[in-house]
Amino acid sequence: MHLLIEAEIEDAFFACPLCGSARPPYRFGSRSRTLFDLPIRMKPVQILAHRRRYRCRECSGTFLDQLPGIHASHDATERLIRYIEAHALQLTGTFTSLAKTLGMSEKVVRMIFHAEVSRLEQEYVIQTPRYLGIDEIYVEDHIYCVLADIEHHCIIDLLPKRDMDSVKKWLSQLQNKDRVECVTENEPESPRDVSGG
Repeated sequence: MHLLIEAEIEDAFFACPLCGSARPPYRFGSRSRTLFDLPIRMKPVQILAHRRRYRCRECSGTFLDQLPGIHASHDATERLIRYIEAHALQLTGTFTSLAKTLGMSEKVVRMIFHAEVSRLEQEYVIQTPRYLGIDEIYVEDHIYCVLADIEHHCIIDLLPKRDMDSVKKWLSQLQNKDRVECVTENEPESPRDVSGG
């Protein structure tokens, strides 16, 4: 069960977004759109937004009321998208459980999560460590290469493979390589081979 809230724009937007005309447009019908919003008292919320449709007196183009606070790519409020991004990144539950809490499909929650991860990956700049640690982690029978900043006790990258070529490629793309003073891992012969020393 979910809560359904009906909403309508009170202050109509009278400048044509197509040609910029300030002449009041003709009313040209209406459309409704169902949007998802943050849960209220643990119940999923849907907003049934009634939008007026207009026809411009100058260019004859048609347009709808603008809905403030609605995400451009999803039938959801911007605050719900931010909520999904934050909760999905915390990894405190599954996409399915988050989708159920919000009353929306798991596919949409997963898409929002992946879009946020892509955005964060583009913004992420690796700070070259002085002491680079190379290790591995097993996840569902797959070995990933973990690259860590030993001095600051943090993981700086995760590679899909833990082979010499992957690590060499990663090191070749690293900015300020000369800042690395020491490379360490659990196999003593590999750091020398990788770093060229």
